[in-house]
Order: sequence, then structure tokens, then C-alpha cells
Amino acid sequence: MLTVARTVVELRPAFHPSGGRFLVKDYPKNREFRRLKLSCLLVSRLAAFAAARGIGPGDLLFAAPAVRRQPTVGCCGIRGASA
Repeated sequence: MLTVARTVVELRPAFHPSGGRFLVKDYPKNREFRRLKLSCLLVSRLAAFAAARGIGPGDLLFAAPAVRRQPTVGCCGIRGASA
């Protein structure tokens, strides 16, 4: 069973209390905890994923990339469009 008890929000430094990029809130959206049942297969795969990448108990499991790439613009000036 997975309980979602905290939320991580990405902010611009101007809106963060200490100028950081992420703010950890001690409660999820609507202040309601969520519980999810996870299969044994999913739990074992997540554990293997974390172990292979050296992810510890206090780390983000799926962290955002440190540098964001600019979206590509296709032939018509539309993102993702191709010729």
C-alpha cells in the first residue's frame, strides 16, 4: 500500500520562501491523503529501479531533469509539427 502524504511543487525562485526550486508541502492536494494498492511486481520493479540508480529513502523517485530543453518548433511554427 502506498500512502501519498506530501507533495513536491516546482516553483520559480521568486515565489519560494527561501528562493529554492522545489517546495515540499507536508500534505497533498486538498489536504487529503491518498492510498494506492501496488502489485508485488510493481513494487519489486520500483525497488530495482531505485537500487540501480542509488535512490535513497529521502530522494525523489522520478526527479525532474536539472536542465530543461527548449521545445522544438516544426515546419509550421507549431511545436512537434514535422514536414
